[in-house]
Amino acid sequence: MSLLFRDVRVLDDSADGMSGPTDVLVAGNRIQAIGAAGAADRVVECAGRKLLIPGLVNAHFHSPANHLKGSVRSLPLELFMLHESAGPAPTPREAYVRTALAAVEMLQRGTTSVQDDAFLMPRPTPEIIDAVLAAYRDCGMRATVALDQPELPEGDKLPFLRELAPPALRAELDAPAPADAPTLLEAYDHLIGTWHGAAGNTNAQQMANIVVANLQTLGLAATAQGYETSTVFSWPNDPT
Repeated sequence: MSLLFRDVRVLDDSADGMSGPTDVLVAGNRIQAIGAAGAADRVVECAGRKLLIPGLVNAHFHSPANHLKGSVRSLPLELFMLHESAGPAPTPREAYVRTALAAVEMLQRGTTSVQDDAFLMPRPTPEIIDAVLAAYRDCGMRATVALDQPELPEGDKLPFLRELAPPALRAELDAPAPADAPTLLEAYDHLIGTWHGAAGNTNAQQMANIVVANLQTLGLAATAQGYETSTVFSWPNDPT
């Protein structure tokens, strides 16, 4: 399918920040021509009042918190985060809907790519992971998704927390994290093995490097081409 934007202004690096009005012809997912353009399957009349720009990137997003907007009064981040992780685990349908709503909202505002640091509490399951990624796929968003999950007890995360906490709270601070490191590695294995490349994306090696770096901070020996600590991760035929 081809799409013609007629009499549209185009973002550029000139003094005014834009050029035009001009015509821009898009064929499939490629810009085919700027300026004189032929016929198209669909024409968008811009009348010199619209600005055409590349898709924006949301570089910091948490889809599991999307449905909380407006639900609590303005709070400091640490207090707001208590609301983020409270309550029962979502159903796959709930995870899909809240992610899809976020994707639609971003697309309406010109954002076509997102980095989603998804904290899927209490732990990421294959069904919830699939629901989040399916929402982005179905909405046409380009998404890089990470699993933001703790593997440390709460008392290990902040300095002096144990010393300052009242005795009644210390037992909770020392409780194990909802998922240990092997469980989280299995979740990442599902995420990467199922979804990288599922929509024409070939950046599995980039995600592998990120996971390697996190493993190394835990003191685990790891390499980007097959992990020495586990056989869970390996890309013998990585396209990159």
